[in-house]
Amino acid sequence: GVCVCVMLLALSHLSAALSAAPRPSTYFATTLGGLEPVLAAELSSPEIGASAVSCGRLGVHFEGGPEVGARAVLWSRTALRVMELLERREGVHTQASLYDFARAVRWSEVVASEQQTLSVGAVLSLDRARASGKMRAGDWVCRSCNALVFASKNECYQCGEPRDADTAAAARRRLEGGSGR
Repeated sequence: GVCVCVMLLALSHLSAALSAAPRPSTYFATTLGGLEPVLAAELSSPEIGASAVSCGRLGVHFEGGPEVGARAVLWSRTALRVMELLERREGVHTQASLYDFARAVRWSEVVASEQQTLSVGAVLSLDRARASGKMRAGDWVCRSCNALVFASKNECYQCGEPRDADTAAAARRRLEGGSGR
């Protein structure tokens, strides 16, 4: 089955983080491809003090109180953006269901005034891309960074990893009229 997990994320606000009562939070810090291990080391350092640090695609997941989130914003040299997980819901498959989910969040607890803005984004699984028809025959998934790459490409556009021999052979068989499997 297709499982979609949608995360609503907000930039950590330093003043709110430092004045709030300590509570554990889940964060995601984005970075450039290939720098995930460097960012993980920064977040694990005593200066930032994150826990449950794990590398993801183009970023690092970590946990900690508001002080950890604030230190990650202030002291990380490789993080592009530090975001806090606000809500998670399974079964969001359409634009309408994403916006229904976003409307259900109690934003008044997160946003201090109506003049502040926010962004709503979705992180979809590769299974969802395949099921929705976004992935076409011959397209391949980079084994290094998990990017979806067009069939016509012999290396990943994101990290430069060459297409592996099994994937290339299957694509050639499909082009020649074979089964590809």
